[in-house]
Amino acid sequence: MRGSSEGFGLFVDLTGFIGLLASITVLALSLFDFGWKQTLGLFVLTMIAGWVWGAVGAYVGRAITTLGLWIAGTVLVYVAAVPLFLQFSWFGLR
Repeated sequence: MRGSSEGFGLFVDLTGFIGLLASITVLALSLFDFGWKQTLGLFVLTMIAGWVWGAVGAYVGRAITTLGLWIAGTVLVYVAAVPLFLQFSWFGLR
């Protein structure tokens, strides 16, 4: 996804890093607020969603560019992150 643009490559790398930090944060917050069973369920659902998204991307990727799928997935993740982060107590601070 980096192409020849260094700026776009940096954006892609930062998005991946931000996504990784957000997923680790959500799992830690879930473990603190809801316990290990629900956190394990969230982790399993996340893995299944990743596999489904990969399958959809492979199938739909013929009709839509990979860049379009990446943009759609990134926007959906950022939009979903806001209400998800508001569900947690932030380690009892909220």
